[in-house]
Amino acid sequence: MALMGISLGLLFPGNLGAMSLVSGSGVQARVAGMNAIFQGLGMATGPITGAVLNSASSLAVPAAGVGLCLSAAIIFWLRCKAHDH
Repeated sequence: MALMGISLGLLFPGNLGAMSLVSGSGVQARVAGMNAIFQGLGMATGPITGAVLNSASSLAVPAAGVGLCLSAAIIFWLRCKAHDH
């Protein structure tokens, strides 16, 4: 649990800082609000989704994690590629 707390303590401020640097000054409050909404949704639905996946198969949770990471990497790569052109 301590490792989880440390991880979240490092992740959340960095995440919000990066979003504030990318967004313009007129939309920083909106970006911070959206960040808080989706953090709450993730914390509420994550354990439920994990329990449902785990009841289906013990490999479903790691497989879903790998799939989400690959999807995020592909989206990030495509967005970076689009900005280069």
